[in-house]
Amino acid sequence: MSKDAIGFGSELTIRNIQDAHHLLSDKLHQNQPLVLDLSGLIKADTAGAQLLFLTYLHCQQQAIPLHWLGASPELAGQLAALGIMIPGLGSEQ
Repeated sequence: MSKDAIGFGSELTIRNIQDAHHLLSDKLHQNQPLVLDLSGLIKADTAGAQLLFLTYLHCQQQAIPLHWLGASPELAGQLAALGIMIPGLGSEQ
């Protein structure tokens, strides 16, 4: 994992979404490239999937470079099952 990468552990769910949201918000306000390490993330519920998607949209709108590291097939499958497609992340890889 890059030293500047943000990791989420094994789950990004309603249980820990608030902490993840605060961390991402702080980073996004810096308008610096964002690196998200998803290598350990194997479970995302709708709240987690929405946070990832909205982070992607915000980065697109603000022209902030966003890099995804290590997305698992499990995560890609969960996003696809929820109907959430994020370019650069998911089953199209």
